[in-house]
Amino acid sequence: MNNNRNITRRIRENIGVYAIIAPFFLLFFAFLAVPFVMTLIIAFTDYKGAGTFRFVGFNNFIILFRDNRTFTGGMGNALITGLVGLVASVLLAWLITMLPKILRGVFAIALFAPFFTPLAEGKFTLGIGFLAILAGIGTIPHERYEAAAIEGIPNRVHEFIRITLPAIKPHLLFAAVIQLGAVIAQAAKPHEYTDVFEIGLASALCLVVFIPLLIIYFALRKFGRCWQD
Repeated sequence: MNNNRNITRRIRENIGVYAIIAPFFLLFFAFLAVPFVMTLIIAFTDYKGAGTFRFVGFNNFIILFRDNRTFTGGMGNALITGLVGLVASVLLAWLITMLPKILRGVFAIALFAPFFTPLAEGKFTLGIGFLAILAGIGTIPHERYEAAAIEGIPNRVHEFIRITLPAIKPHLLFAAVIQLGAVIAQAAKPHEYTDVFEIGLASALCLVVFIPLLIIYFALRKFGRCWQD
């Protein structure tokens, strides 16, 4: 009984805080949690977007891996494209930071601008991950490089490996998930199912795309921890 009273009292004392964070949780449940749960359910049905539907088990997933419209044939190419784009983003961002300050913005805009054009559809472009890495490198204190020079790091390449990369691990993780997620989702072509109202198949496809991204995320986190150790 006393515990219930204490909880009620704490809620009343912090009602203002709860009111501030309430919109976030409402939006989270409305646009993330609820749609995700609905996708989990619909993925195992033959829902067409309207009318009744029935449970079909794993039939949607079997169809996906047999259908040439899905990403199964292009998954390898998509992963290679994503990894190449990630490496290119890191190297180009690193090279840009070596330029005079006046030129940095010009080159950054020139490399990022194609992301907003039709070239970004199905072709290699530098996207949000590139900007995240560029911003991460820009936040590294210059004193670290000066200390590294005093300790005897011989050149820029060793400096990049020993100072820059460890300092931008969170940005690398974000960029990797964004870059690989974009190419995998693009290879999956979910619109080919939603356009014909195969909502059950499209939901199953979302889950199939989500699983490798989840694996990549945790693998990168594990790699980052091992790197730090």
